[in-house]
Amino acid sequence: MKNKKAVTPLVFIAILVGLLAGLVTLGIVKMPAFIGYEPVFKSEGGHLHCIQHTYYDSIYSTKLTSSEKIIRCDYETDKCEVEGVCEKDGIRGCTVFYQLCDSEGENCQTTQTLSLTPRQKKSLQNLEVGESYKFKQSFMNPNEKDIKITLKAKTYYLWGEENDYPFTQEGCILNMDAKKHIPIATGCPNKLDPDEWCSYHIAWDLIETKVYSYQGQRVICQAREVYKIDKVEYMNNEIRNIQGQRLAGYPEIECCPHELNCGEDFKFQQEVPKDCPSGSDAECPFAGKERPTGDGRSTTRWYCENYNCIESDKIYYECTNNQKCIEKYGQGWSCKNYKCMEADPDWCGDGVCTAGETISTCPEDCSIICAPDEVLVERIYKTNCLIPYINIGCEEVIEKRCESVEKGIGYWIIVGILIIIGAIFFFTILFPIIRALLARVGLKF
Repeated sequence: MKNKKAVTPLVFIAILVGLLAGLVTLGIVKMPAFIGYEPVFKSEGGHLHCIQHTYYDSIYSTKLTSSEKIIRCDYETDKCEVEGVCEKDGIRGCTVFYQLCDSEGENCQTTQTLSLTPRQKKSLQNLEVGESYKFKQSFMNPNEKDIKITLKAKTYYLWGEENDYPFTQEGCILNMDAKKHIPIATGCPNKLDPDEWCSYHIAWDLIETKVYSYQGQRVICQAREVYKIDKVEYMNNEIRNIQGQRLAGYPEIECCPHELNCGEDFKFQQEVPKDCPSGSDAECPFAGKERPTGDGRSTTRWYCENYNCIESDKIYYECTNNQKCIEKYGQGWSCKNYKCMEADPDWCGDGVCTAGETISTCPEDCSIICAPDEVLVERIYKTNCLIPYINIGCEEVIEKRCESVEKGIGYWIIVGILIIIGAIFFFTILFPIIRALLARVGLKF
């Protein structure tokens, strides 16, 4: 018969797991949120910016070969530089007449003269956008055709970024490639003015992430950057966590707490070695027991505190032998673990004359009367030595016992075994050696 009590919990667990899996499948329960994560919506989109180049680009260059030439500044820039050069050798230079006009070459100002020596360069007054220079030939200036006019400008270009991927185009009028990035009805114009920018939104990207605290604000941490969380209420009364303003990045943010060895302060934690990981004194030097310091008057010990082994202050001896305790406190006192202790009455009568017991304090143990067939045997033991194995700074324990004179059967068995071993050793090893030595000196055995 099966054990129903053992089966019932397993069935119950299986039902709970199946129910949770069904809720996750239907989208009723988000698994990351279920295990402590929070849903945060991140905006998918981008932005555009009309930016001016930092360098002058030569965008127009021509020689004055026709009777009239107009150089216009009608590019996407704030001003144009105009330069003339006389491209001829010899002694005689180049001369041309010119006027400052509007972009159509109308409404011109006073005629001016540009005179250049051979191979000379000269810059004219900068043109504003919508202005032009009108150059005219004259029979008085036969070398006009040798003058080359160059127009330079710092043009504007469109810089865009969408979901952290950048793209560029020359000019700030959106071409077909740029329009592919921007959805309809974003509010961005087809042409951006200089230094104008425009951001656009495509969709919300749902991410499940842990939420942390930074400078008193709820934040999320991604790619070692911290973003504020904004709570936004929609028209259907739904409240969402929205990834908001970037608050900090590297080097203030060394790491995100979900990274290995990263703390809640967004800093990598220094790995501190632990002397006693389990918190026990036994993991410290000498297993946490007292050890002599070497001065003959004190000991010290190691103990575990906050998982690190710490050496204690010196523990000075009160005594090293019984005599010091007797001199200090009188009879009945003995030295135990380097401390003077009064003899315990319970020790007396156990048949052992221990430290602190004398003939006067415990005659039962220290003055034993043996039977006629027994003999009094006294043995001295050394314990609690400062330096073990060589018996320095030890306490002495005197043991007196009555032992029987008669030998038991066990004694005679041991004696017999020793005799047999001695005989085997003699006849197998010593006897052949002795006989060989005698034979060498001429004696037979």
